[in-house]
Amino acid sequence: MAGSSTPSKDKEGLGGDGAPDPARELAERLRKALDRGKDKARGRVFRLRAAEADVARADELRLYGETLKARLAEVPRGVASVRLPNMFGGPDLEIPLEPKKSALENMQEYFRQHRKALRGQEEVARRLAAEEKTVTTMEQLTVQLDAADHLEALRTLEERFRALKLLPRVVSMVEPVRTQRRDGPRHFVSADGADILVGRSAEENAQLSFRLARGNDWWLHVQHQGGGHVVVRCAKGKELTQETLLDAAHLAAYHSKARGRAVVDVTYTQAKHVTRPRKAPVGTALVAKFRTIRLTIDPRRMERLMAPLRSPGEE
Repeated sequence: MAGSSTPSKDKEGLGGDGAPDPARELAERLRKALDRGKDKARGRVFRLRAAEADVARADELRLYGETLKARLAEVPRGVASVRLPNMFGGPDLEIPLEPKKSALENMQEYFRQHRKALRGQEEVARRLAAEEKTVTTMEQLTVQLDAADHLEALRTLEERFRALKLLPRVVSMVEPVRTQRRDGPRHFVSADGADILVGRSAEENAQLSFRLARGNDWWLHVQHQGGGHVVVRCAKGKELTQETLLDAAHLAAYHSKARGRAVVDVTYTQAKHVTRPRKAPVGTALVAKFRTIRLTIDPRRMERLMAPLRSPGEE
């Protein structure tokens, strides 16, 4: 009929006014995450099947070892291989040897490789079964994603994706509310009223750690990750409280490449134990006598710390 139109069967939230559709956007994000997960899982399965072929040599390695054991006296020293009768029947065996090793040492090496191959078989079989199960789960998720016809169903799937690590866990870390940019490390105040300074570049890290920090101040940095140096002002004889330590560790995590992780290891020590290595890049620090705190990120603590954000000297 002229002038008539066929109603579309779009998912919840789709409008004809060009407005963003939350359901469609979420579905696309989930599908991309699922495709990436499938590709990675299939790649792992492929590599494990290749490893499975390698460890399948366990029987051959044992045969070589047993044959050498039975005929040690017949193996000349310094040769790259030896031909010996197959003690279990069949054609003679051409057994590769390490010329620098004795016949006994070559035999022992084959038995060592045999034991390693057996352990590898068990591990590869276990991992292969797990990865194949993962692929099957993802295929099931594909069917569920295709069938999800409203936003609530997609959000339920999103939670499952996070549980399966197809999507990162949500850790609320509020972006800083910035005042006018000024040079120098950023300034925060802990729940206990301690001043905390954070470097955001190699130059600021160097300035903070080697010019501004005093010996009794506390110095923090996320372990094995690039990021800002953090200094807690601490007068001589004053203790570092647990609340201030947790606040400073959260700031170190936020200003590092570990931002977004749920659990982060943070190194801390007094500033007098932090030195600048000779000829090292700007901002590099050498740390002695340090301790490490395993930090579980608290989103509420981060929200308190990140607003307002100030530089030293700001009112």
